[in-house]
Amino acid sequence: MCKNISIMIKTSLLNELKKDISEKRIGYNRRSIVSWFNSEQSYQKRYKGREILEIIQNAEDANAKNLSFEINKDLQKITITNDGENFSLEGYSSLLYPNISPKPTGVFIGQKGLGFRALINWAKEISIISNGFKITFSEDVSQKLLAELKKEKTELQDISKMQFLSIPIIEESETLSHGVKIEIKYKDNIDFDSQFKTLDEECFFFLSSLNQIITPVSRLKKMIPTDFIIQETTKELPEIYYDQTELKHKNERKIYYNIKLIWNPNKNYTNYPLYCYFKTNVKIGAPILIHATFDLSDDRNSIEKTARNEFLINETCLNIEKLIDKITEIHKDWSAYNLLNHSIRCELDSDFEKISTCFYNCLRNKEIYPCIDGKLRKYSDVVVVNKEIVDFIQALMTKYKDINFSIFNNIVLLNKETENFLTINSEKYYEIFNNLSKKIPTNDIENRCLLISLFYNFANAYCNKKPAIFIDNNLEIIPEDDEVFTATDTQIDTALIPAFCKFRTINSNLIRKLLNENILSKNQIENCINKIYPGNITNIFLICIDWLFNDINESQRKEIYLALFKMYKKYSLEIDIPKEYKVPILCEDGKYYSENVIFNFGFNSNDDILNIIEPFIKRNNSINCIANKEYWTFLKATEVELKNFFQFLKVSDSINYEILDSQAKLFVDSISKEDLVKLAIIDKSFYDFIRTDNSIVNQIKTKNLFSDYVINTKKIKFLNNGLLDKSEIKKISRDENLVNDILKHYGAQDTMETISSDRFNIIIKNLHIWDPDGEFAGRIYDQSFKNEVKIKGETKYFSKDTNSYLSNKQLYYYDNKCLPSSKLQEFPTIDLGRRKGHAQVSKLFNITSIETYKIQITGKPEIDLPLTMLFTNDLKKFYPLILAYRFCSTSTPLSDEMKKRQASALKNINIKICRNLNYSLNNSFEKENLKDFDFINIDGTFYLKIPSDCKTLTDIREHKKYLYDFISEMLLMTFKLTENNSYIKDTAVQTYIFDDLVFSVSRFEDDNERTTLREAEDYLDVKNYREEFWKHIWKLKNITEDYDIWEQKQMSKKTYSKLDYTEYSEDMDALFEEDDVNIDKIHFFQEYPYSGSVNFSEYNKIKFRDIYNIQKIDIENYIWLQCCKKKDNQRKYLEKINIIQWNNNIENLFCSYNYIVDNYEKSLWSKLKKEKNFDIDKIKEVVDANIINREEIYSNNCSLFKPEELDIIKQYYEWNSLLYFENTFNDIQTFILENKNKKHEIKENDIKKDNEIQSWKDIDFSTYTDSGKNYSSQTNKGNKKTSYSSKQRSNSDIEKGEMIQQKALKYLQDSNKYLNINDVSEFGRGYDIECIEKATKTLIYIEVKSFEKDYFEMTENEYNTWFHNKNIYKFLLINDNKEEKSFIDGENLQNVFKITPSKYKCKLI
Repeated sequence: MCKNISIMIKTSLLNELKKDISEKRIGYNRRSIVSWFNSEQSYQKRYKGREILEIIQNAEDANAKNLSFEINKDLQKITITNDGENFSLEGYSSLLYPNISPKPTGVFIGQKGLGFRALINWAKEISIISNGFKITFSEDVSQKLLAELKKEKTELQDISKMQFLSIPIIEESETLSHGVKIEIKYKDNIDFDSQFKTLDEECFFFLSSLNQIITPVSRLKKMIPTDFIIQETTKELPEIYYDQTELKHKNERKIYYNIKLIWNPNKNYTNYPLYCYFKTNVKIGAPILIHATFDLSDDRNSIEKTARNEFLINETCLNIEKLIDKITEIHKDWSAYNLLNHSIRCELDSDFEKISTCFYNCLRNKEIYPCIDGKLRKYSDVVVVNKEIVDFIQALMTKYKDINFSIFNNIVLLNKETENFLTINSEKYYEIFNNLSKKIPTNDIENRCLLISLFYNFANAYCNKKPAIFIDNNLEIIPEDDEVFTATDTQIDTALIPAFCKFRTINSNLIRKLLNENILSKNQIENCINKIYPGNITNIFLICIDWLFNDINESQRKEIYLALFKMYKKYSLEIDIPKEYKVPILCEDGKYYSENVIFNFGFNSNDDILNIIEPFIKRNNSINCIANKEYWTFLKATEVELKNFFQFLKVSDSINYEILDSQAKLFVDSISKEDLVKLAIIDKSFYDFIRTDNSIVNQIKTKNLFSDYVINTKKIKFLNNGLLDKSEIKKISRDENLVNDILKHYGAQDTMETISSDRFNIIIKNLHIWDPDGEFAGRIYDQSFKNEVKIKGETKYFSKDTNSYLSNKQLYYYDNKCLPSSKLQEFPTIDLGRRKGHAQVSKLFNITSIETYKIQITGKPEIDLPLTMLFTNDLKKFYPLILAYRFCSTSTPLSDEMKKRQASALKNINIKICRNLNYSLNNSFEKENLKDFDFINIDGTFYLKIPSDCKTLTDIREHKKYLYDFISEMLLMTFKLTENNSYIKDTAVQTYIFDDLVFSVSRFEDDNERTTLREAEDYLDVKNYREEFWKHIWKLKNITEDYDIWEQKQMSKKTYSKLDYTEYSEDMDALFEEDDVNIDKIHFFQEYPYSGSVNFSEYNKIKFRDIYNIQKIDIENYIWLQCCKKKDNQRKYLEKINIIQWNNNIENLFCSYNYIVDNYEKSLWSKLKKEKNFDIDKIKEVVDANIINREEIYSNNCSLFKPEELDIIKQYYEWNSLLYFENTFNDIQTFILENKNKKHEIKENDIKKDNEIQSWKDIDFSTYTDSGKNYSSQTNKGNKKTSYSSKQRSNSDIEKGEMIQQKALKYLQDSNKYLNINDVSEFGRGYDIECIEKATKTLIYIEVKSFEKDYFEMTENEYNTWFHNKNIYKFLLINDNKEEKSFIDGENLQNVFKITPSKYKCKLI
């Protein structure tokens, strides 16, 4: 019957399995193959290395009791057998499909059932034998199936692998009674032994079914020793922690959790990992085995971060507490403590910090500490002392069983393992040793010695107050506050000591044993007692004095005084009273005082001192005179003995001034100023006292008794008038140095700098009497000003201008020369240095400030612009030197912020050289003329009037005295300095006036001076490129000579001294060829760190323009030919030419040092051809193949318009351009008619038109005009207008313009400063003359303008040309009436003229 049932089950299983296989076969597609393969690979990786543990888990899940592993190395096969349940249909299904587990959700959480796939890591082929048949999976079967599927489905052609557990082969097999056999043909190099060796008997502790595991290396059986302590909890999991699937089936299946803790008392220091049936990689740092059914990761090595696991961790903590309780019930020793203490010091994973906290809380709150009475107590209830003290107490308890030692029950029973971990309760030592001292019988010398030794070695350092642990010779414990003597000197007459004074000595046997047996030294013994004294006469004497401070009666007090007097007479040479010791003495008022006791007059004291301080003694109670000698008769002493005795007891002839702090005010109020000086002279102790910081001196200073007295009057004898009567002082001492020293300690001043405002008022008010000649007036006014003293009321001040004292209403003051020098003579000023701050001087001295006067320029000053520019630029070269001298002009270094402000002020200086200037004061109608070399400052602009014979900068510099005064004053005003600043006046200014720049720089000789100069250059944004340039040459040539010496030699050469090191020039170019330099210039600039600061563009542009001028006609003709082809381009003709010649895109090609080479022309055209597709050779070919007559057409077109019409046309690039082309008359005429009556207004920066050419890219050089075409015409067929001849243009304006043009040309030729002077005024180029400047070898444009008023006008064409070419554009202004000619640089135009858009009118600023 059973056999038939078994066959039926087998048949049913096979049918269902084959059905599943068939469905899986049909369901294969691209997506499922890839997905299942990836899932299988993922599981393999996760479980790698845990294959055996997964097999054990599967056997446990099948309720197997036995599990065995057999390896046949010859067949390379491992056979795994368990005797659990047969393989179920669900089990087979889980092999076919990834992510399906054969297990239910599980009775316990933490089970997954997917680990069987770990075996794929080993296998070439896996066979599972169960239920009477065998199913086999292999790589070959898998690949064969994939080949079949590829034939059926084209979408699988690129797939090369599929899952190992795909479709199995099913065969009949042996029939097992129950259980499962797995046969695996394994791969090469599989290490089974390493996994087998990780198994130990502990793996059984948390398995419920398996009892035995047999492996090739071991046979393991389940066994839990009886002495293990186990805490286990199995409960239903709260529904709040169910997942969605579990919630659906909660009525069918309950979920349980299991926590099991095992403590092995024999492995107290083993750190176990966390278990979830098997070991995980989670560290928990505890010497207990902890298992819990956590949710694990797929590889079972770590736990997931879930609420369920958090709950289990909390439950684990509760079970730990229960485990500790179980341990303490059985083990009344340190077991529980050692377990917990070890745990909190071990490493654990961060997720389990709660467990560590649990261990710590148990340490504090559980009764785990064994005490002397054998009980366990909480940490808060025990006292921890050193183990040696514990041993001592236990020994006493053993010896004296009849004594009650229960007071020590809560002392922890320390051992060697625990004493290093618990904190000693040292604050309990005083109490413990006091109690022990009472428990030990006083005749037990040996244990008392041990007690004292233990106290010294372990407790003494913690006890400020020492316990009563010593006994005396009467075997009584010496109270802790008694005076104790280690021994009493037998030579001392103890009969002298009053009977009521107790003196305690330590028991002699105790001392002898401690010392003789080297238990403690004498010093160590004394260190254990509160009041210990050596047994000598000094200590006995002092103890008797201390009794005087006790509450004793008068009879006892006299008895002590008598004992002291007798000991003094007998042992005075041996008694040494410490300096700080105080002795209470009976005084005149019947009270006892221990401080500041002095002899009265009856004891023959210093009467002079007493006479001075007597008023004070009568007014206070802090100075005490000793009682009259009649009181002391009971001592039976002579007068001399009595005085000597009390002097021995520190009664003094003089006051101890140090203790008078509280009476300082009364003391100072009681004594006159003169007596205070006399007291310091007479009483040395008082003199020494005032040399220290104390209340009496502070009170003297607070009351300002001597604060206005000046010791060093510097010949101003009247400074101390009325302050101190020195005649009385001189009667006692004529030592002026001593008196001055005393006065200084009383607060007298070394100088008058710090005397009070009131004193300054007194001095200044009386100055016309005390100093009638004003010899010291300036010094006193200056110091008064520095102290900000306000002089009250009407006052007379001294003026050097009148050499007399004048009323404050008659005097004036000024900081800066706000008026011309000639005008300032009309205003007498106070004898006070300038630039103090006129407003402050006026406020403090109540005098009028001249700077409140308002100066105005009347009319229009005659400014010499060229000379202004020359002078300003010349002075600016010296700015770094001037600023460097400014930095050196102060005794304390200037701050960085101040240096910035001074540099900014210097840079912003504005100077105007005047030929004539009128001014007025305070809006007066009276005008005054500025005198020669006088100046005024209006809103920061300095107007300097020069005489008519000063024509040049050289002429100005010849007037050195006037120039010195002007520049000095200007710089002092700019820097806001005093007029006596020698660095500015005598150094910086003279440098400019008398030295050349190179010599001036050479005066900065040492390193500090050079550093200051470089710093000034930095603040002015001026780099010392000269030094950097020559230093680079010096380094490249490896010159051994000192750099500073070598550089000075180079600077001595005139050629080099004139170089501009930020501008590459012909002179710099030639320098590299000199014999003493001779360096490749390209190599120099490649390594020169400041090559970027050298301007190569001007040098390169000169070369570019020279080369361009050679080809200029061809290029302009070529562009003209291009424009002839397309009418729209004709309006841009002149603009295209301008762009070609000056566009920055071209200039930027040549601003590098790489182009300062000999074959510049070749480099230029090669670069332009490569970068801009500009081929000069092809341009020449095109131009040579055509007939060009653009100048003829231009001349013909100009003749068709009236002069006023041409004026309108030439204001615009585009219409002027059309004059170069045929058939343009009508367009131009229409433009004239539209604009004839319009006012042309354009903003200054609005010069870009809609179709303006921006760069070379707007000009087409990629295609060249076909050769052989004639774009000229002999007749102007399109022009119907009557021509105007040159005669018709010869009105007065034209004639005047031509005359000025001729004068300009002649002026340039006669100057001998220009080459290749060309008149191009008729070509509409935006300038009149083109030439080369000799000095710079630069091509420049000159626009000639008549300048008879204060303005001139520019056309739009002229404005645009100037705007784009400011660096090479100049204006030559000709005043025909005055025969004057002036040059204005294009870059400086806007600094001199205000340009308004209407016809670009340029009006003088």
